Amino acid sequence: MKLFLPIASVVLMLNGGADALNVKMPGVNYNSRKGPDWAPDSAKCKTASEVQKDMYALKGVTDKVRIYSLVDCNQAELVLPAAKNAGLKVHLGVWTTKSHDYLLQEKAKLAGLIDSGLYDDNVIGLHVGSETIYREEIDANTAISYLNEIRDYIRSRGKNTPVSIADVIDIYNANPQLVDAVDYVSVNQFSFWERADVNEGAAITLDRLKNLRVSAASKGKSVVISETGWSSGGSDPAAGVASPENQTKFFSDFFQMARSHNFDYYWYVAFDSKWRVTNGGKEVEADFGPSCHSQRWHKHASV
Repeated sequence: MKLFLPIASVVLMLNGGADALNVKMPGVNYNSRKGPDWAPDSAKCKTASEVQKDMYALKGVTDKVRIYSLVDCNQAELVLPAAKNAGLKVHLGVWTTKSHDYLLQEKAKLAGLIDSGLYDDNVIGLHVGSETIYREEIDANTAISYLNEIRDYIRSRGKNTPVSIADVIDIYNANPQLVDAVDYVSVNQFSFWERADVNEGAAITLDRLKNLRVSAASKGKSVVISETGWSSGGSDPAAGVASPENQTKFFSDFFQMARSHNFDYYWYVAFDSKWRVTNGGKEVEADFGPSCHSQRWHKHASV
């Protein structure tokens, strides 16, 4: 059974030694999914009470949660009040595909959140799309048009939330117009998926970010690492070695690197995603939730 991080703090063993690093993460990615696409809603989506339980659990380890979609599992409508109750800020996500019709569904949900008052000052950011360019579903210019459509809409409703496009570093480097278009740069970076040795994972992340940070800074834009993490279980020849020890090692190295270089980031992901395997995902994708030597987070969360 997987053991989760303590509710009071993230406790990580440094380099496998005896000293513990007690930290709070700047942000954590969260998904209210608990089942595959084809499952009925009761098996696919967490309930409001389950989401609330998760938010209270996460408050012990972070001050911000980031979600991927407003529509899927109705998660924005559930997460926004639950996060506020727990004292958490929320970074919203608008999911995009090659279909503009899906963007319109997300936009309609966004309108409802504003109309109801759920979208308030507790919302600190919004990204439009997550690796949609990397997956070759749309090109960079289409992604920018989606961004502009959503940003123009929320501005017309009096919301000045910073808006970005979440994608991998190579996509931003190959499409400098993205840096021009966004309010801040939002990048997903997984040394794990580059088959890195865990001892070099944090250093690789820093090196990969250098040029993009310089480019963004020259245009007055900050860079946020919107996803990073390391799997604690499973195996994949296209990835690094997944284990609880390697996940702990990567996080402790990454945390210290991020702190020394003043990086803002969202850890991927709050809890394990076992449903991803039954949904066609790779084995390692189920085990990105943090593991450690305490069950207290597990006890307080809905998983």
